[in-house]
Amino acid sequence: MFDGCRILDLSDEKGFLASKILGDFGADVIKIEKPGGDPARNIGPFYKGIEDPRKSLFWFATNTSKRGITLNIEASEGQEIFKELVKTADIIIESSKPGYMDSIGLGFAELKKTKPDIILASTTGFGQSGPYSQYETTDIIGTSMGGPARIPGALGTAPVRMGRHHRGKHDCRHNGQAGT
Repeated sequence: MFDGCRILDLSDEKGFLASKILGDFGADVIKIEKPGGDPARNIGPFYKGIEDPRKSLFWFATNTSKRGITLNIEASEGQEIFKELVKTADIIIESSKPGYMDSIGLGFAELKKTKPDIILASTTGFGQSGPYSQYETTDIIGTSMGGPARIPGALGTAPVRMGRHHRGKHDCRHNGQAGT
């Protein structure tokens, strides 16, 4: 469905699934990681329980159907390379704080100078403007504030992520207590 469409993925875990699905449907997705690797590589669970950024099952599950490069978009050389990639792209997915891309000279107005028909999808927890726009968030905060996290949970317990297994009482992270 998306054959011939190129997507540049600058997102964090808030945008991984969107670009993964587009890649699954045939888009050429290029995941751009900052030097040192994406912090999401440290999100568990980990293969065989070994905490290592190269063994993050979360990373593997949400970044299939993508190619990857390392690029420092805060450096002028990295920005020039990124703009060259933009010339070949159709869509950019990013999830930085509102204003960040503008602050490094890669905001929507600047990207449109590089490629007038570029589509920029900015995934943030609370939008681009408004009272919460600068707040950090995760998927569980969004589903908790909106109510859906209560659906799979039990009264009197912490909210549960949607679409994921619930960690049981034997998980060492449950309620901050050691597992049994």
